[in-house]
Parts: sequence; C-alpha cells; structure tokens
Amino acid sequence: MSGTRSYRVEVTDPAESDLEAITDYLIGQGASEAAEHFLVRVLDKVQSLKSFAERGSIPAELAELGVDDHRQLLLSPYRLIYHVGTAKISVVLIADGRRDMKELLRGRLLVG
Repeated sequence: MSGTRSYRVEVTDPAESDLEAITDYLIGQGASEAAEHFLVRVLDKVQSLKSFAERGSIPAELAELGVDDHRQLLLSPYRLIYHVGTAKISVVLIADGRRDMKELLRGRLLVG
C-alpha cells in the first residue's frame, strides 16, 4: 500500500452551517429520513477524503478562474467542495448544485 497518502480532514464552520441548513430544510419539509440519509452520506464522503482526496473533480466554476486546489464530490443534487492542502483537506462548501455556484464560490472562497 505504498504511495497512499493519509490526510487530516476538517469541515469548516461555514460548511458545517451549510450542512445544518440543508438538514433543517429537509426536516422542515417533513423529510426526516431523507435528512438523516443525507447526513450519513455526507459524513461517509468526508471520511473517504482521508485516503482518496484526489478522486473529486475540479469544479468547472473554479477551473475557469485557474483555481485548481479545490475539488468536489457530488451527492446529487448537492455538491461538496473541498480544498486539498499538503496534509489537510478542508471541506469549505456544501450546497445544492442548482444554486448559482459561481456566486456561492466567489463569496465563500475568493472574498472570504
């Protein structure tokens, strides 16, 4: 198993707020089981980044700007955007992919 890197993974406060807002929305829509299923799926994806950080694709909205140190995993219709550092993965955004992702990413990554 040589060559396999192990990263430390963190979920940033804004991404944690995203996750909470999505699950609260689903629960508010009477979809408690869907909210629980979504949360489990997200946490599984986050944990998988410890060993497989490079598997995600570079978000097209960031690639257009020449930003290549962020990747994404899809949990349709949601997108989990994360920064790949040398030893640490930081989940920075969890959002419905039907939203204006260019604006969300600009506000979260390029301004903040």
